Amino acid sequence: MNREDFVKILQGIVIPEGTSYEIINEKVQPIREAISKMLPSSLFRFRPCGDLQIAAFERDEIYAVTADNFNDPYDTLPWFNMAGIVQIINAYMRPEPLEQLKAFLKDGNDFPAEFKKMFPESYWEEMRTGIMAIPDMREIKDMLTARKQEAFGELTTMGPVIAEFAKRFSSYACLCEDIRSILMWGHYADSQKGFALEYDFRPTLQKPLPYVVLCPVVYSENRYDATEYMTWAFLRMQRLPAISPDISAHMKVALHKSKDWEYEQEWRLIDPRLQDPSNPKPTVTQYRPKAIYYGTGIDKAHLTKLHEIAVLKGIREYEMYIDYGSSKYELQYRPFSVERVKGVVLKDSAFPGVIGRKQLDELTASAKTSPRLRMNLDLRNSAEDRSQRMLNALEPGTVMPIHGHMTSSETVVGLRACQML
Repeated sequence: MNREDFVKILQGIVIPEGTSYEIINEKVQPIREAISKMLPSSLFRFRPCGDLQIAAFERDEIYAVTADNFNDPYDTLPWFNMAGIVQIINAYMRPEPLEQLKAFLKDGNDFPAEFKKMFPESYWEEMRTGIMAIPDMREIKDMLTARKQEAFGELTTMGPVIAEFAKRFSSYACLCEDIRSILMWGHYADSQKGFALEYDFRPTLQKPLPYVVLCPVVYSENRYDATEYMTWAFLRMQRLPAISPDISAHMKVALHKSKDWEYEQEWRLIDPRLQDPSNPKPTVTQYRPKAIYYGTGIDKAHLTKLHEIAVLKGIREYEMYIDYGSSKYELQYRPFSVERVKGVVLKDSAFPGVIGRKQLDELTASAKTSPRLRMNLDLRNSAEDRSQRMLNALEPGTVMPIHGHMTSSETVVGLRACQML
């Protein structure tokens, strides 16, 4: 199963407004099956080191924003055949069809099925009453001509507005399949000064996240044809109670992108709940990453903060690097070396051998109850290890005799101290 197969499945599914939940569930089952076959074990989210992004990492939050914030002006922008919509207006806003329709209804017939699917039943009841009340259909020719010209003008003006508003109907969080992508690090992680988070969304196949769906983006030369969707949107803006021919149309628009972006290998976490397009807001999904990757240019202050959070979460850490011995334009990654933040005291730790506040507090409490007013935590690999790697808690009043080491050296680093009054 690849993206070309997925788009065929996606485009073959049409869900008219008013479809029952049971039928919708049945219709989208092929999409679920395709995603279960395609979903990789790891997806990556590239982030700059802003306060919002770091706080979101700390809280296990994935922010989704509307597409008007994206760097591609065509992203989720529906394409519609203007000439096709004009042809529809011309076809249905002539007196002859209305005259024929009146005669058709007068014989006891109902409105054609292709008409009725566009509006609710109450609308057609009012329409029948209005049509039957007109004494001579030719009298409305001038009215129809004027209304048609008005509609053409509104379509020319409002079409682009509707298309731009469509960018704000839902919110999206973007992920990528390739952690080594130089372009992704450059575009979305502040030119290697940021970080990337690794997620495993496979558990959501059995237990879906609330309100959101995860789908792959498909890439093509041409934009998705949303003419029917835009016709419906235009009718709704005319305050006509039109029924959407496909409530999944805006999702299809959002999953189509130009082949120019194919290198991103993008997946989208989509919150399809309709937003107020005049005031769209970010939405948040709670989901914990399984690893973090640090860019080659990240500064030490941000690195220290992110490392501290990662240790508290107990997730794996990696650092990107350039292999100077390779002829390939290819980033590499390796397990993160704590030496890059050596000397930093962490808030807490789930890793043995890493000094955290909890360990310091426990050792200090032991030192206070010790007759010698000090306590030692041995951090050596074994008793034969001559590195003198130990953590000592010293309380006021303890005695430290002068001493020396003949076969090893000793370096003392202060981590914290109490204030003597």
